[in-house]
Amino acid sequence: MGLNFTKEQRLMLLMICDLYKKPDNREFNAELISRAIVGGHDWAIEWEYGAIFPEKPDTDNDVSFVTDVLDMWRFIEHGYSKLSGPDRSKIEAAVPYRGKDPKFIGFDGNNETNLMGIAQMMIDGLGRFESFKGRSLNSHSPSVARYSAMLKKWPDIRNKLHSREMTADEIIELLSLS
Repeated sequence: MGLNFTKEQRLMLLMICDLYKKPDNREFNAELISRAIVGGHDWAIEWEYGAIFPEKPDTDNDVSFVTDVLDMWRFIEHGYSKLSGPDRSKIEAAVPYRGKDPKFIGFDGNNETNLMGIAQMMIDGLGRFESFKGRSLNSHSPSVARYSAMLKKWPDIRNKLHSREMTADEIIELLSLS
């Protein structure tokens, strides 16, 4: 993976970014940070700004997993939107709890927060997968096992989608997994 900041580097970079904001919108208290550093009270900085120090940065595997999930769901949603009424009814009948207007609902905000954060960064921060913009991305229930099962089958389907949309049967196949 590319960049991997230490806590100290993270604080310095964020303080530099803060300088580019209007004085009334700055988030860091330079006097508090100076007093903590001079007094040897490093802990005070973590207490005050703990949220900027993640336990661990995102892993390449997690970023790849979220990217694959978002890619798969973008195709599912777009493919479903292009289907006829009878094909939509076929999906709903085959997968009654997931087949009616299937949408990507995100990751569990309690147990999959790192994955939810990666998805939010991709969508809202980087402007990727914009069709998901504006959603909470909190599924309120575990989703990794389901998405993992779907992703096992996804490459077989994805490789066939060069110049066509997903079929009802392909969508059923994915939505039925988990």
